[in-house]
Parts: sequence; C-alpha cells; structure tokens
Amino acid sequence: MLYITDLDAIPSLGDLVGVRGDRALIEDINRATGASSYFGSDRDRFRDNHRTFLTKFVEPIRRANLSIRNIVNKVTEQDEYRRIESEDDLRKIPPCMMIPMLTYDPMYSLLRQGRIDGWGFVAENLDEEKVRYDRLIVTNGRADLNTIERDEIGNFTVSSTFESTDPWITPEHREFLEDSRDFIQKVLDTTDLDPSDLSSLRG
Repeated sequence: MLYITDLDAIPSLGDLVGVRGDRALIEDINRATGASSYFGSDRDRFRDNHRTFLTKFVEPIRRANLSIRNIVNKVTEQDEYRRIESEDDLRKIPPCMMIPMLTYDPMYSLLRQGRIDGWGFVAENLDEEKVRYDRLIVTNGRADLNTIERDEIGNFTVSSTFESTDPWITPEHREFLEDSRDFIQKVLDTTDLDPSDLSSLRG
C-alpha cells in the first residue's frame, strides 16, 4: 500500500538531508546587533515585511518539515507506548501516543483554540477519542473516596469500562501515558513552546 501525505510547502533541504543552520545564523545576527531578538522587534524597521514573510513562506515550510519529520519517525521509530520524559523524547513521540497526549485536557483545549499544531490532527475529529482516553486514563479504576458508597463493613467497589474498539493498554502503558502527560504539563507550565512542535511557540 502506498501512503501519500500532502504538504503545505516544499520541505527545506536541511530537513531532507539532516542539516539545520538557520537558527545559528539568526543567533549570530542577533549577537552582532546587540539585541536578543532583532528580527520582528521594534528596532527592525522592516518588521511588517518580516512578519508577512514568516506567515507566507516560513510557517508553511515549517509545517511541511514537521510533516516530513513525523513521517520519518513513523518509519524509523518503534510505534509503542513509552515514557516521554524529555524534549528529545517529545520530538520523537510514537504515533500511538499522539492522540492520548492531544486528548489531555490542557492540550485538547489548546488544539481547539488553534494554538498548537497538534501533529496535524483536528480537534473536531478527536471528540470520540477524547471520551475514550478520558475513560481509559483518567476515570477507569478510580473513585472519589469522599463520595463513594460503602457497604455495612466499609467495603466499596471500583469498576473499569472497556469497549471492543479500545486500543490495548496495559497497566504499564497507562503509567507511561500518565507520566508523559505530566511531562507535557511541565512544558506548558515552564515554557511557551508548542509540545506538539517544539520548534514553534504556542499561538
């Protein structure tokens, strides 16, 4: 079977051959001008042109490059649940973990607002997945001890619900997903980065 992915723009040569030097060049220019960020700042008299250039040319190429990197990850990385605990892990997140991370409440809210890339997913297409992963990760096997009903001797029942269409998630997988969501929360709390595209800021 042949898979075809549509891209917004032609990927850069750096992403095709693995060479990236644009960030270092901009940092050199910023140091030379004595500004932490010259391009697009109030000191840049061409800032409007700069922003237009970013919107029309740079951002589509970045999206195309991200699509290419995701495809390469799908081909070269093992698609299995694992713990995401660093930015490098997040850049190489297995495809099977993308939806469980996107259906985490803070990420899902950002995706619905259009503030993150979301690995190319559309929030409206994930409504059923949101319900599914809330059940599998958040509510299954848990109960509020303050409101739970107990019998005469203090025992109570905790239940889990599984459906035939659910992905197979072991207790270890669930732990990986919970820990990975905790790491994403850390990224959201301490940076302005888009966890689904660490080369971009959240909108």
